[in-house]
Amino acid sequence: MINFEEELAKYKPSKEIENLEDELFQRDLTDMTDILFQMMQQGGENKTEKKTEKRSVKSKIQEKDKA
Repeated sequence: MINFEEELAKYKPSKEIENLEDELFQRDLTDMTDILFQMMQQGGENKTEKKTEKRSVKSKIQEKDKA
């Protein structure tokens, strides 16, 4: 029968795995949440630009009507 406590006492972590873990945790990886957040920000920016364009067109029309 396997003695788990004895096996755990023998366990030694691999240096390669530790180095790989350190490298992965130091990287700034983009995940789906980051991508969705960026898409939402870009959508908001596009709406703001469209509103600004509409306002400038309206103001130009009003200026022409006054003249």
